[in-house]
Amino acid sequence: MKYCITLLLSLFSCVVAFANNYEPGDSLNVVAINGLSLRVEPNTKSEKLLVMPAGERILVLDTLTQGNPLDTIFGFSGKWVHVQSSQGIVGYVFDAFISTLPFVESYVHTGNMSEPEKDINYGYGLSLYFKDYIEQNFEISCVIEYGNGYDGEGSQSMKLHQLQDEQLMIQHQYWEGSSVEVQFKKVRLSELYYLVYQIVGEQSHLVDDNILRNPTYGRNNSCVFQSGYGSLARVIKTSEDTLSLSFVFPCC
Repeated sequence: MKYCITLLLSLFSCVVAFANNYEPGDSLNVVAINGLSLRVEPNTKSEKLLVMPAGERILVLDTLTQGNPLDTIFGFSGKWVHVQSSQGIVGYVFDAFISTLPFVESYVHTGNMSEPEKDINYGYGLSLYFKDYIEQNFEISCVIEYGNGYDGEGSQSMKLHQLQDEQLMIQHQYWEGSSVEVQFKKVRLSELYYLVYQIVGEQSHLVDDNILRNPTYGRNNSCVFQSGYGSLARVIKTSEDTLSLSFVFPCC
């Protein structure tokens, strides 16, 4: 338990900024909403070999660390990388549109229900979908639970889930509201950007694209999504290599 607590506390310390969070041999997911062009050469003017749909897994062959300056496409800075598509076709893609994060395959929430939900609940359901996504795709090494022992209006409980790569999920339940927050380490902003769009799905038109692209260190101006059902999403920069994404349902 002491080791577990030490790891959790270490997540709140600032560390040195990072560069790539992947390397040759890694399989990443295409996250570009309208598909990602695989090109003959590493530039936007080069011939397109094909357009790969969101969710397709590609193999990174070379990160082109030599002579590969930063480029900016669709407002994201990144680099061109040499990859192989799932069909075995080799070419170049811009790395802001590929992600190390697991792709959101569906919105089905199993929880403790006898029958899975087939439709998204844009109230409390979004935090449940987010929690399920993390539990299904990330290794949890330990959990610390807290409860104030009250019932009714004053009740509060919290679970801290230590995830792989020193990441943290915080599950908070209070009175009639709840939230699920994940502190992602060494995840590029473009990866978190597309994860938000995947999770909110058909409600993506409600995302505040500008705030999502420019996360701040405080809670002010951190709300990137708010549905008419009361739920909201926040993105906060907590250190140079840590971004926090939370889905909150304030009340019924």
